[in-house]
Amino acid sequence: MSLSLVFGPDDPARTRFVVSPAWETMHAIRVIAEPQRQQYHLPWLEAVRPQAERLDLRPLLALTPRRGWTPDFLSPVPDTRNADISGELARVRGTPPEQVAHQVRRSLTERYGAPVPPGAWQLLDDPAATRDLVADLLEQCWQLLVEPHWPRLRDRIEADVAFRTRTLGDYGLERMLGDLHPRVQWTGRALVISGLEPARRHLGGAGLLLMPSAFGWPSLAAVID
Repeated sequence: MSLSLVFGPDDPARTRFVVSPAWETMHAIRVIAEPQRQQYHLPWLEAVRPQAERLDLRPLLALTPRRGWTPDFLSPVPDTRNADISGELARVRGTPPEQVAHQVRRSLTERYGAPVPPGAWQLLDDPAATRDLVADLLEQCWQLLVEPHWPRLRDRIEADVAFRTRTLGDYGLERMLGDLHPRVQWTGRALVISGLEPARRHLGGAGLLLMPSAFGWPSLAAVID
């Protein structure tokens, strides 16, 4: 199974990197919830354990299945090179309720290997309240779990971006795209990501947006909607 992202003539010129605090916060929550991710972040886990125990992560965890679909409104696509968390949270809180309802329903139905957590369907009762609830929780997670460590995390992410852009400058786009991740292959026309639901998507001139993540490694996520 693989996802193919097909490039058109304009897409290489619109391929770019962004750094997203909201994206990093969502991955930090996954690290806390998924033991198989924790070996890479044990010092951080020990440091934030008291704060994490104060948080009721159940609403967010109900929408972030280990295998399945996570609502896109929880980590809006950044529109600047270095996104600001306050701006990202404002965009989350500005999501129309009908979009929240659609994406929450999709998250609860498009998952594999584990049942929907008890009470999760109640998140559909009032989509606007659900949006505000998860936005507030996402802000708390940022403040307690990520923000104190953000300067070091940001430096690591920026170092990765600098390495990728040097590779681009020294060897070209083919080398940079082909070396992104062990599950990624560049075919000359498409970026093929193995281990995802089979699909073929044309970028259609939008380009490719790359968001490196410290907490996301070594997993790989693709947002295509």
